Amino acid sequence: ATVPRVFRFRVASTHTDDSGPADLDDGDPRTAWREDKGGFGRGEFVTARAAARGSKIRALRIVPGDASSTESFALRNRLKRLWIVPASAPSYVVTFARDPASERSRPAMPYWVHFDPPLETSCLSVVIDEVYPGRGARPRAGQTAISELAVLTDLDGVALLPLWARQVAEGGRDGGNAEVLLVREGSPGTRAV
Repeated sequence: ATVPRVFRFRVASTHTDDSGPADLDDGDPRTAWREDKGGFGRGEFVTARAAARGSKIRALRIVPGDASSTESFALRNRLKRLWIVPASAPSYVVTFARDPASERSRPAMPYWVHFDPPLETSCLSVVIDEVYPGRGARPRAGQTAISELAVLTDLDGVALLPLWARQVAEGGRDGGNAEVLLVREGSPGTRAV
């Protein structure tokens, strides 16, 4: 349930509330980003940007529907196929071969996409291509939801706070990047320095 520190989703093509795509990477599968157009969400996208340079994306953690309850998971559309579009690398297609609602007794269990080698990019968009329709959803009536879509890098993890503090002390480009990350941590970042 690690909350990403380097990449955060801040841009979405559409959303249903004031939090926008912030619900995607908050570490809480009970919250969800939902597109607000109805239908099947094809072409809707969310974009994450790096707070600092020099990190490499190791994995995506995905909960491909509204995991706030078992009923919500079944009623709303769930991801079937999506595009992962890095700013400076080839795109990837991720397919959920079976409907996640039929696969899981616990909807909040994540799926993982691992990158080997890790991706080096400052920006990453995820575009919905196809969904499994929610139970009883008719065309233009369903709503697509994603509870978690976390971009995890080699710089994510609590144990890195002392490393970032050392990088700040040493200065240079790495120090500047580490400073941005520590500021985002608030009090724990200050204590590390």
